Amino acid sequence: TWKWMDARFFTEGGISDEDKDFTFTVTLKDNGKWKEVDSTSSKISSIRMHNGKLSFSKDISFSKGKTYQKSISFGIGQDKKSGKVGIVESKLDTSIIKKSIRDYLKQCGWKKAGLFG
Repeated sequence: TWKWMDARFFTEGGISDEDKDFTFTVTLKDNGKWKEVDSTSSKISSIRMHNGKLSFSKDISFSKGKTYQKSISFGIGQDKKSGKVGIVESKLDTSIIKKSIRDYLKQCGWKKAGLFG
């Protein structure tokens, strides 16, 4: 699992906390093959002041299956992991993660399972 974003962003009139994960799960089978599945999760909580009204929102999403994602996010805020305040940048390229793991499995003699196993 890769937590590729854990940040608090400062916007005009508000603050948002963003937490995003990518998980690449490989299951090794007895027949020398592997199966794989991806999952992503995203949680965004916001508080805003607009026209004298305070509003709160929370957005949670989750997906599971096959995914290809290349993302770069940046803004003014705080990296919650390090505590640093300023320009916050988060990057994810799922193909780099998957390629490294797949190459290692192939070197060890494993083969990727087809659609039916």
